[in-house]
Amino acid sequence: MGRFFIAAALVMICCSLYAVEDLPDVEISGPSSLKSTMQGRSLGYSDLRIPDVTDSLRPILPDLIDIKKPKEKPWRNLIHLSMNNLLDYRLHYMGDRFFSSPFATFANLEYFSPTNQWTQFTAEAGVQYGARNIDTAIIIKRNDIETPYTYGNHHINAINLNAYFNNIKLTTYKSYIYLNSELLQSEYRYGSQTAPEERLFFFHQAGISSGLSNNLTLQADGVYLDQTPAMAVSIISKDQDIEVNDDVFSSVSLYLTENRIFPGIHLSRRFFFNGAGFIQMYQKSGWDFHDNYSALVKQPWQQQMSKGMISLRPIDTHLLLSNRSLLVADNPIDIILDLSLQLKLDEPLLTITDAAYPLPVNKQFTVLQNNGLLKVAYGLGNFTLSQSAFLQQAWLSALGNKKVAYVPLITLRTAYSYRKDKLKASALLEQFLNTRDENGNSLREAIELSAALEYDVFEQLTLQLRVNNILDKGRIIHTAIPVAPASVCAGISYRF
Repeated sequence: MGRFFIAAALVMICCSLYAVEDLPDVEISGPSSLKSTMQGRSLGYSDLRIPDVTDSLRPILPDLIDIKKPKEKPWRNLIHLSMNNLLDYRLHYMGDRFFSSPFATFANLEYFSPTNQWTQFTAEAGVQYGARNIDTAIIIKRNDIETPYTYGNHHINAINLNAYFNNIKLTTYKSYIYLNSELLQSEYRYGSQTAPEERLFFFHQAGISSGLSNNLTLQADGVYLDQTPAMAVSIISKDQDIEVNDDVFSSVSLYLTENRIFPGIHLSRRFFFNGAGFIQMYQKSGWDFHDNYSALVKQPWQQQMSKGMISLRPIDTHLLLSNRSLLVADNPIDIILDLSLQLKLDEPLLTITDAAYPLPVNKQFTVLQNNGLLKVAYGLGNFTLSQSAFLQQAWLSALGNKKVAYVPLITLRTAYSYRKDKLKASALLEQFLNTRDENGNSLREAIELSAALEYDVFEQLTLQLRVNNILDKGRIIHTAIPVAPASVCAGISYRF
C-alpha cells in the first residue's frame, strides 16, 4: 500500500507541473560508483591522477589556501596506468577520440589483492552524448570478488542508463527532467553454501522541476532502489546553494519511504565580520542511497545487502566560523571551526550476524552524532601546511544510550604540500585515537602516514609515485575486516 501511495503521489505531482524557469545544470546521482557528468562536453581529466594527499574535509567547508597551479591544456584523452608492490593495478582511459563531438568515452580496469585475503576485479566502460538540451550516458560494469577461504564470493554485472533533458518548453519557460535506471545481476555464495545464489537488483530514479514563481521552484524526485521505494517533494528558493546563500530560507521538503514520512528544511544565515571572516548557521536535510555494487566497490570484505537501503538525514545542523588573516603579505592563514549535530535514520552500519564466518553485512540503525572540527591552514609561496582536530561522538539511538563502534573519538590530521615547476610533493599524517569495537573494547591507536610525488616529464606525460600507510598501522574499520597494509604505488599518465 505504501509503494502504491508513493507512485501515485509522484505521478500526480509530475502531471501538475506547468510553469518553469531557468535552472542550473545538475548532476544526476544514484548508487553507481561512477556517475555521468551530464554537462554536454568532453570529460575532464583532473580526477584521474593519483589523488593528492590533502586533508579530507566535508564539502560544506569553504575553500582553503590554494597553491598556484599551472594552467592545463584541454587534452581530449587521457590514459592512466598504475601498479603497486601488492600487484594491484589500475588502467583508466577517458576521452572523446573514438567518436566525434559531442560524444565522450571512458574505460576503467582495476585489480586489487590486499593482504592476499581477497581479490577484487572491477571493469567499467561508458559512452556519453551531450548536446545543448540533452545529455545521455550508458555505463556497463562488472565486479568480481573472491576469497581463498569459505567466507564467500561475489560477482555483479550492471548496466546503467541515464538521461538529462534541459530547457524543455512546457509553456513559456524552461524546465528539466532527468531519468536514471540501473539493472544489476548478482551471483554470490557465503559460508557452507555449495551452490551460488542469483538475484536481480533494480534502481530507478526520475525527477522533474518546474517554477512556481520567479523565486520559487517545485521539484519532485522518485526512487525505486531494489524493493525500496521513496520520493521527495521540495519547494526550493532560486539560490539553492545554502553554503553561500545569505538568505534565511533555502528549501522545504517532504520525504516519503515505505515506513517513514518526515519534513526536511534547509535554512541558512551568514554574518560577515572583519572583511574576511564569517559565522554561518545552517540546517539541511536529505537522503542517501546504498546499493550492493557501490558498497562492495568501496569495501569488498562484506556480504551483499538483502535489498537497497535509503538513509534519511532529518537533522544536520551546523555552526560554522571561518576567518582568514595575513601573517605575511599575500600569504594568508585560514582558521575554521565547525560544530554540528546530525540525526540519521536507517543508516547502514557493518555488523556481524553469523559467527560461523567473519563477513559483516550492512544493517540499518538510527544514529545520533555530534561533530567538532578545528582546522588551521597556512600557505607560503609554493608550500601549504594544514592541521586539524576532529572530535566525533555517535550513538545508536536518538536517546544516546549506546555508542557506535569503530568511530574514533579524536582524529588528528597534518597535511603538507609543495609545488614548483614540474614537481609536486605532498604528505599526510592521520592519527585515530580512542576507538572501541562493538563490545566496548579499546582498539590500538591507528597512525597512517602517506606521501606522494608527481613529476611532469613534459606537457603530455606525468609520472607518479605514492607510498601508503608507511608505518603499517592502518585504521581498523571493523575487527572482521583486514587492515590495509603498507604499499608503494607507481603510475604514469599520458594526455593527448
